[in-house]
Amino acid sequence: MLNKMKKGFTLIELMIVVAIIGILAAIAIPSFNKYIRNARMAEAPGLIKAIAQDEIMYFDEDSINPTNFAILANTYAAVGAADNGVPSVANISNSKVAADWDVAPYNTINFSGPALTVGSYGVIGATTTPSFIRVSAIFDMDSSATDQHPANGADLDAAMTGSTIFASTLEYTNGTHNLSPVLKIDND
Repeated sequence: MLNKMKKGFTLIELMIVVAIIGILAAIAIPSFNKYIRNARMAEAPGLIKAIAQDEIMYFDEDSINPTNFAILANTYAAVGAADNGVPSVANISNSKVAADWDVAPYNTINFSGPALTVGSYGVIGATTTPSFIRVSAIFDMDSSATDQHPANGADLDAAMTGSTIFASTLEYTNGTHNLSPVLKIDND
């Protein structure tokens, strides 16, 4: 009689393959999720700079009082001390949502951003210093944000735990507009 050759894999061999696939998945999935998160937040620096540029153009235009035709002092267009953002901070999640830019201060400076965005964008000014604003973007990938954009002078590290904040300040001093670099603060 002829001996039959074994065909197939043993149980041990299959278990080793499954273990190797599990180890590879445990390493790859968190890296993939981090990559996706960073890709979704890539819009922030460009949009913050675009908002700041429109704020500069608005500031540099002379405004005239329609009552007495006097030239008004130049200021940035900003929401007061608190801003829910566009879209509202409470509505953002880890996917794109509709953004209505036809609200103050964006309609004042004629800014039109993308129709869909992942983050919430806010422009906050100080009534005591009309030539100083903070432009910020909040990304809440775990959908837990219910707060507002951080006010000027607020500690960005303490604001909005569980979120990532991008922020830049725009200030008019000595005849020039100074835009700070866009900072990224992870509050996870």
